[in-house]
Amino acid sequence: MGKHVAIVIRRTPFNSEHNSEALRMGVGLTTGDNRVSVIFLDDGVLTLSRLQPAVIAADDVGKHLEACEMLGVRLVADEQALRRHAVGQPAVRVEAAPFAELCQLLATADVIIPF
Repeated sequence: MGKHVAIVIRRTPFNSEHNSEALRMGVGLTTGDNRVSVIFLDDGVLTLSRLQPAVIAADDVGKHLEACEMLGVRLVADEQALRRHAVGQPAVRVEAAPFAELCQLLATADVIIPF
């Protein structure tokens, strides 16, 4: 079995392509024998909102989120950050978890890629 790779997204998706690149990397990592998790923390949970790329001056993350979901990438978000940023209806299915559980998930990862 391959490695467990955790990608951590903490920045807003606005005026940047960082989050789009992180998700694209997650999709690419599924071609190997890896278990991939994308963890959304802090302002990164805004990536899960139903965004309009032209309005936020960023790449369309929706297609990458859908690809991650389709390929079995585990999408997990900090439940407090989701509430704080009022992300009530995420664009894709995502697990909401307490911060302590996210820390445990990161502690068990073989590789952590921060964004």
